[in-house]
Parts: sequence; structure tokens; C-alpha cells
Amino acid sequence: IETLKQVKSVLKDLEETGNRADNEVIRFFARFEPEASELRNLIVTLKVTNELVRIGVAARSFSRLMLEFLEEGSDLSPYLSTFENLYKSSIDAVRAASEAMSTQEYEAKLQRVQIEESKSDDLHDVLQKLVLDRAEQGVHPGRETYRILRAARKLERVADHAVNIGNLLLYAYKGGKMVSY
Repeated sequence: IETLKQVKSVLKDLEETGNRADNEVIRFFARFEPEASELRNLIVTLKVTNELVRIGVAARSFSRLMLEFLEEGSDLSPYLSTFENLYKSSIDAVRAASEAMSTQEYEAKLQRVQIEESKSDDLHDVLQKLVLDRAEQGVHPGRETYRILRAARKLERVADHAVNIGNLLLYAYKGGKMVSY
């Protein structure tokens, strides 16, 4: 519970921080006349900042939803191991994308990000089936089912954003056409 509460405080100024980063890039545009490769990197920086903000927003929303479940005394025990694996896979995807930012092994890191994203998709599907099966048996009211599925979707989207970051970094490195999902 404390960890979930800390997420909110850590990410409270997330959008403002993202806007400051974007404004720095815009100031760079205004002060200098970037060449093609610099321009590509600046555009990637703007887009990566957006993806990082989206990851933070999803993490904040997931934490809020999970905190509500715990405070309400909801029984999430049938889903905990799947939620934990989904969480781990999403975090591993972000970690691999982050490592790609600090190394020259973009393609290998992108492949790792894509593997983790694929795992998170599969885990999300498993969790969705578990929740819907239990809802069908009358274990959860409709609102609770929706909220559990929404929390799972927030985690799954984190991995999707990590793939977008990996693709952007590959674009910054190689050029060509930008690939986005």
C-alpha cells in the first residue's frame, strides 16, 4: 500500500516535467538551425518525452486503481500472480527501452522490448479471461470487473509505450521512416 501511495507523489509533477523538457527542445529549435540528423534527434526527443509521460500516467492510474481495491478490501488474490507477471513484463520492457537509450545496441534492445511487450499482451489476455470467467460466475459485480480490467490494461499499455520508445530510438539511430503503433 505504501509503495502504491509513493507512486502518486513521485509522479505528481510528471506532465509539468515533460512540458519543461519539450520546451527546452523547442528553444533549441529557435536558437540554432539544426541539421537533418540533429533535427531527427530533436523530434525523437519530443516524442520520447510524450511516451515517458504516458508511461507515468498509466503507472499513476494503475497505482490509484490498485490502492482503491486494497482499501476497499477487494479480493484480488486469484489474479495477483498474473498481475505480478504483467507488472514485471511491463517494467522489463521499459527497462530495455531505457537501456537502448544509453547503448548503441538499439536493434537488440528493441527486440527485447518487443518480446516483453508480447508477453505483456499474453498476460493481459490471461488476466482478462480469468476476470471475465469469475464475473460470469457472479464473483464480481460489473463495476469491479471493469475496474480490474482497466487496471490490467494500464499495465499492458506501459509495454506498448516502451515499444514506441524503442522504435523512436531506432529511427534516431538509422533514419529512414518512422515506425509507430
